[in-house]
Amino acid sequence: MCGRFCFVPEPEKYHEQTGFDLPDLFEPVYNAAPGQMLAVAGMTSPARLQRMRWGLAAPWQKDPTGLI
Repeated sequence: MCGRFCFVPEPEKYHEQTGFDLPDLFEPVYNAAPGQMLAVAGMTSPARLQRMRWGLAAPWQKDPTGLI
């Protein structure tokens, strides 16, 4: 099972490390849980944060919406 985490970046530090600015609508996450929709920077477009579901899906699951 994947665990919980906290992501509260400082906008200046985020820009320094990634070269991108945080969007105005970005909200810090203090207790991200599996199955929750979170902002993610993808590999193909790292300048754009996208909402994605956090968690793992077991290879035997037919319906990946029930994340572990």
